[in-house]
Amino acid sequence: MLISTLVFQLESFLTQRLQELKGDDLLASSQFQTAPAVLHVTEDDLRSMLGEVKGILGQLTSQRMQELYMIRSSPRLGLFNQFSGRSAFASEVAE
Repeated sequence: MLISTLVFQLESFLTQRLQELKGDDLLASSQFQTAPAVLHVTEDDLRSMLGEVKGILGQLTSQRMQELYMIRSSPRLGLFNQFSGRSAFASEVAE
């Protein structure tokens, strides 16, 4: 579940950046003023990005995805993978 961890970190970063834009944090604002123009975003841009990230998190943490993660980690599936197309036995049976 590495991808969900990265998306949670992205959500945290965007939330923090949005708070910095709203607030009067002189240090944070001066750091981004000296940054390249590509890093300059508006509050609306950040809200839009944050909305997209939250949508992705909603999909990754949905009930259906949790069920798929449980199936994937199932001991029965582990047995199936043990005899999948990677083994010589499965290759002979497939032919």
